[in-house]
Amino acid sequence: MDKQNVIQRVRQLVQEMDEARFGGEQGAKFAQLRGYADGYMKAALEAGLLNQQELLNVVVGTRTATIAPAQQALQTAVNN
Repeated sequence: MDKQNVIQRVRQLVQEMDEARFGGEQGAKFAQLRGYADGYMKAALEAGLLNQQELLNVVVGTRTATIAPAQQALQTAVNN
């Protein structure tokens, strides 16, 4: 498994988790997604596939891309 595949998988897991979280997913489904994402990220760190800064950059970038459009829509709705 190469670094780019790990980064892509982390992006996918974080996006799925955030979509579930902000999509109103409750209980077990969200907990399962979060646990899987956390476990995958921990394994990537422990295996030396990513360092902490690289992982943080991937997570922040993914969350920004996932959440920013919703925040902009909310801001537009509030201002109108």
